Amino acid sequence: MRRFEGRVSIVTGASQGIGEAIACDLAAEGAAVVLVDVQADKLEAVVRSIADAGGKAEARHVDVADARSVHALAEAAAAEGELRAVVHTAGLSPTMAIARRILEVDLVGTANVIDAFRAYARQ
Repeated sequence: MRRFEGRVSIVTGASQGIGEAIACDLAAEGAAVVLVDVQADKLEAVVRSIADAGGKAEARHVDVADARSVHALAEAAAAEGELRAVVHTAGLSPTMAIARRILEVDLVGTANVIDAFRAYARQ
């Protein structure tokens, strides 16, 4: 991750839909935002859009179903400074994937994000 001044916000599932909208809103409020998704090409488009609007964002290609990559993301984000927010919107519906992959992302991915970022949570 590159160095951001101040606090950093993480948004998973940020390549489209509600995750993209939240990332754009946080950036518009002045937050440095790390956008996380498995769809790297779509993430880069969102980063460009935020940058074009004067915001600060960077993309991280992470599969939330992979615990090691989520823990590496949490460690890298924490090294940048205080975490402002972790917004977990990554998820799949039955029209997007098979049942096994939906469980990996929606259930296991959620547990991975909670486990990885719990140590960095502040009141």
